[in-house]
Amino acid sequence: MMAFRMMLFKVYFPGYFFAVAMSNQTKKLGDYPHGIARQIDNKIAAEQFKKLYIDKDLTDKKKTDDWVYMRDLYLESNLFGFKVELPDLTSEPKRYKFDGQKVIKMPMSSANGVGEKSALLVKQIMSQGPVKSKKDLLSRYVQSVDDNGKIKKQKIGAKILKALDFESWCERNNIPEDEMTLF
Repeated sequence: MMAFRMMLFKVYFPGYFFAVAMSNQTKKLGDYPHGIARQIDNKIAAEQFKKLYIDKDLTDKKKTDDWVYMRDLYLESNLFGFKVELPDLTSEPKRYKFDGQKVIKMPMSSANGVGEKSALLVKQIMSQGPVKSKKDLLSRYVQSVDDNGKIKKQKIGAKILKALDFESWCERNNIPEDEMTLF
């Protein structure tokens, strides 16, 4: 019965199927090269990826199988006509997200240097309202209480912004360097 449901979703709701399948698989992958794998669009590229990244580095059979399965998901999603985009500041922290059209956005935590906690921090900061300028985003913070009872302010670090390609995100969304006022 489960195989029938999966086939049903893959045929009638393929974008959602791939987003969910990739999200479930990502938890097992560790240091998987998502940025490279998302560009696999034919069987030859899939085999080259396997030789360069999977056969060369992995000795654990289970991990090898997980990496091959994820590679196949990327390949199939491209063959179905979906584009898998790199994560940015508006991505979900841990899950792939289908936009309802032909784009599947990778989670923030799949970017090198962005862990689960950092991705959740970015999500909290982005939920504070629309970004008016680069300076506005860099000045935002989240308050939390540490183990000793002290209140600490957490901001988005430079490494996270670089990993999520902050500069090009600002250009695509027409975010100015600083807020300009006329009066």
